[in-house]
Amino acid sequence: DQDDTFVPIGLYYIGALLIENGYQVQIINLAELKDNSQQIFEQTSKDFKPDIIGFSVVAPNRWHAIDCARTAKQIDPRTKIVFGGPAPTFMADFFFEACPEIDYIVNGEGELTFLELAEFLHRPGKKRQHHIHGICFKTGTKLVCTPPRSPVRDLDSLPHPASYFTFQHVAMSRGCPGNCTFCGSPGFWGARSVRLHSADWFDEELTLLAKKGVRHFYFSDDTFTMDKKKVLTLCSRISEKKLDITWNAISRVDFIDQDILSAMREAGCIQISFGVESGSEKIRKVLGKPVDQEK
Repeated sequence: DQDDTFVPIGLYYIGALLIENGYQVQIINLAELKDNSQQIFEQTSKDFKPDIIGFSVVAPNRWHAIDCARTAKQIDPRTKIVFGGPAPTFMADFFFEACPEIDYIVNGEGELTFLELAEFLHRPGKKRQHHIHGICFKTGTKLVCTPPRSPVRDLDSLPHPASYFTFQHVAMSRGCPGNCTFCGSPGFWGARSVRLHSADWFDEELTLLAKKGVRHFYFSDDTFTMDKKKVLTLCSRISEKKLDITWNAISRVDFIDQDILSAMREAGCIQISFGVESGSEKIRKVLGKPVDQEK
């Protein structure tokens, strides 16, 4: 499903919030560009002349992000480099050591933090960087990480990314009710902390994208079916509108039933991925997923 080349959803949320606050935004998917990505990044940086360049980084693309950060600083040393995403959130010390060109790391959920950081960088006299929650930076050789930012409680208060961008990967929720020992989600979003868009907000997002020609979606929620009422409401909205879409989702075998399955299929779901992890109950217990063998 092209998971290695899609733009992380968070960038679209951050981009939409920045646009609505008067900033010019351009998002580049370097993963799709393959062999000539470095050259295109370099040329785009020269043409766009950004004040700030943000990289969404996971472990597999970390060295490419570091190479691009160095290139950006060579083009214009005044450009501020910001890393965010799972890898920098968990490994800030590694990234600052491996890439001195990084100015800031945004930890965890990035919308409000990145906006506040952008406002600080454009008007530094009004606030000190130490007062911005959810960032890391270097002062000399010392790594400073400010207190974590409180999560956005009402996800519907964020602007619709689909108003400004076109994409296929979407999510109605942030977080997961599970606590699997191998998964970064609890640490990234907050252990067992789950927040959801309303079914109406998410339906509007899908409708905006469908009007732009998107016909297949990847629902990227860690556990899409965790809130049965919202899933049934959303599926009802899609079915009533006769929205001509298909979609994939991710779930767990202990968060599914016939009502949900029937509603999802009628609303266009064609595939569900289940994290079974192992056929051994003992191993599943060690992994933090003590699901009954029968389920």
